[in-house]
Amino acid sequence: MLSGICPAILRFALEWAFPSNGAMDSGSPPLLEGKRTRLRAYHRTDLNAAVQFLNQHEVRSLLEPGILFPLRMEDEEQWYQSFSAISEGVYHFAIERIDTGEYIGGCGINQVSQKSRVATLGIFLGAMHQNQGFGSEAMQLLIDFCFLEMNLNKVKLRVYAFNQRAIHCYQRLGFQTEGVQRQEIFRNGTYHDEWLMALLRTEWKSQRGKSH
Repeated sequence: MLSGICPAILRFALEWAFPSNGAMDSGSPPLLEGKRTRLRAYHRTDLNAAVQFLNQHEVRSLLEPGILFPLRMEDEEQWYQSFSAISEGVYHFAIERIDTGEYIGGCGINQVSQKSRVATLGIFLGAMHQNQGFGSEAMQLLIDFCFLEMNLNKVKLRVYAFNQRAIHCYQRLGFQTEGVQRQEIFRNGTYHDEWLMALLRTEWKSQRGKSH
């Protein structure tokens, strides 16, 4: 079951999710902490806020390609029970404000090709936490985790063309547009394009060098 998992990644994941002192809320490794946000394991107490955020129209309309049917707590509970720190490369992080300890959203690695070293990323924030720089820092932490801990060569994501704020954020982080799927999503009576964006390890290293 554990074949193909890098021992260093497995050790990191186990130490992160199950600290030696037994305290799930004891903090995150330095790699997963920025100036204003940290990425940590999900706790059951996060689920009520997560359902509330994901049912906000301004959040769900940017994530869900299908019909915007309300998410139930039972759905979120089932999702929470489905993942583990002992993973084939799929990791789900809660995003927490450092100053208040408040859960404000989530991000993660949704798919990984172990052979090609490519991962698909995703992120969301509650509507009241958007446009304040939290998402940019959380995404940078997630990208650094992918390249420094998982030794990936490429990270990628999909974003709807009408989500210009997210597109500008990804561009600032170094993502390049690799393609456009025309009229891929029907939302509010109109067809919209979906952008495919990606960041290579070499591009990340160059970007990282400029910021240090």
